[in-house]
Amino acid sequence: AREMGRQHGEALRSSIRDVMDRYEAFLGERGMTLVELPEATNKLLRLFDPATLEELEGIAEAIDIPHKHLLAYNLDAALFPRWVSGCTQSVRLARANGGALLHVVNEDSPLLLHLGGLYPRVVQIRRRTDGPRPDRETVFFSVAGQVACPNGVTEDGLTVTSTTLLDGRETSGIPNGLPHPQIVKQVLESADSIEQALEIVRSARRSGRWSVLVSDAREDRAHYLEYDDGAVIFDEPCAHTLTTTNHSLRGPATGCTAPEHSVHRRARAEMLLGTSAVGIDDAKRILRDRHDLGRGRDVVHATMNTIRRVDNVMSLVVEPEARRFHVTDRVRVPGAAGDDDSEWVTIHYGNAPTIRRREPSMTHEYGQTRPSGTAPTSFNLHGSLARLESLTNFGRDGC
Repeated sequence: AREMGRQHGEALRSSIRDVMDRYEAFLGERGMTLVELPEATNKLLRLFDPATLEELEGIAEAIDIPHKHLLAYNLDAALFPRWVSGCTQSVRLARANGGALLHVVNEDSPLLLHLGGLYPRVVQIRRRTDGPRPDRETVFFSVAGQVACPNGVTEDGLTVTSTTLLDGRETSGIPNGLPHPQIVKQVLESADSIEQALEIVRSARRSGRWSVLVSDAREDRAHYLEYDDGAVIFDEPCAHTLTTTNHSLRGPATGCTAPEHSVHRRARAEMLLGTSAVGIDDAKRILRDRHDLGRGRDVVHATMNTIRRVDNVMSLVVEPEARRFHVTDRVRVPGAAGDDDSEWVTIHYGNAPTIRRREPSMTHEYGQTRPSGTAPTSFNLHGSLARLESLTNFGRDGC
């Protein structure tokens, strides 16, 4: 795991250092002083499993930054729950979609606004040969320098997406339970079924108010669960179609209300999904939709009300049965002039992941140019260490 982290750090050294400089500036001197306190360090260490700590140590060594700062950076979902992962997620089972299960998500992050539009996205294709399922390939959708994620897939046909629920009590300080991306990491690396995935979530020492949507293409099933710290507040199988955003299907916590933007996005997504079969192009258009129900019209620039929020950092369409996903290739700076210029990259995962672009082009990866359609840069390790099979970096200008 340490070697996997070292390769991650060496490949993305510049991106990680740039975004961490912005992150530390956002935290400010008081925030970084809090992280430096011995009691804070001890508490931080308890929020990661040993393999994750080793991987983070490898990244820290490769880019020559304090390990404690990297720990805090990997805890942003727990330290600032209202600044991350404002998302829209949907699943349509195959029996209701012409025989093809689709699982989609928009990942949004208000941190993008506070980091000046710098939020380098990474697709990690991983094989933890030192993990609980040594032969399993997983795909994590993360940020440069972060090893866990709220959204991911496995070569076995499991897809996991998440949203933070903003209709609960505000929290502050270092959490007592596991950050949600760490729980998702455990699911992706360990679970063989929806039941095992749910058991990991239910039994975890949790913190925050989150939702998780798990689908299994092999069985054409999906299940949706919400929790608020130690309490599971919603836990039901999906009938055929489900869409959720940033508020609980069970209702807000006492004294709280659902954010208006979350209500608008869910209503718009359900309207566009309808009841007919949804194809790949349909799903892409829905995720990039810029109709603002609050204003009652299409808008030139995305807002918090539009399905593709102003702070969107990734749109993802997963075809799990085909072991194929489609992901946007860049993070657009909020407020930038012009239409959405993101392109969709198609990646096959499983035995031999490849990338296909919508049109022939040249793509840049870690400063090197390669023809479209070729396999992404691979990092192969031998022996008992984990293997980072591919690391694709998506920035402002695409991959």
